[in-house]
Amino acid sequence: MKKLILLILCLTSTLSLLTAQDTKQTYEGYENFPECRVYNVKEDFKGVFEKIDSTSSSLTSLAAFYDKNTAKFDPKQSAANDKAYNLVCWTGYLPIKREGEYTFIIIWQTIPSDGQLGLKVNNQSKIAEDVVFGMMRGKQGALNVNLKPGMNKLCFCIYGSGLTRYNAPVIQYKLKDVIGDPRNFTPSNLYHQVVEIEW
Repeated sequence: MKKLILLILCLTSTLSLLTAQDTKQTYEGYENFPECRVYNVKEDFKGVFEKIDSTSSSLTSLAAFYDKNTAKFDPKQSAANDKAYNLVCWTGYLPIKREGEYTFIIIWQTIPSDGQLGLKVNNQSKIAEDVVFGMMRGKQGALNVNLKPGMNKLCFCIYGSGLTRYNAPVIQYKLKDVIGDPRNFTPSNLYHQVVEIEW
């Protein structure tokens, strides 16, 4: 009887794993999770944000990796190998099924005194503004952008001294004029383009 129960449990877990793997969408030329880079910058955030993801950028990252966090855009990045940084940027592609105007909402409730938040979607950008959440000062912003079906480029940056002591910001999005709540998304919803680079 014990062997039968163990066999049933084993088969159930295997079936669950196969089902989960089958439901993960694949896109030709892309793999799951965004690029993540950490920086230690001296200039103001607006100037740096304009340079991020630019082919002529003079910024050099302290670490670059794929962020495989399925829960949140976390300011605490262990892959930075204990380097001191004040800027984290994620760059990836968001798959869109339906053409239309989408609203992106960025929220950071507990922030450093110099904390900043920026979002770019297909070359349109938004830097979040000061807002009061109860007794706390935070940042919030909304960006409306027309998206076409397929992969749409997104870059999300957070800046501030002592970033690792603060909670993660949130990104939500929804197709404008559709009834329903916006969807939260995490690094697991973004993809990177597969490019072989010889060095």
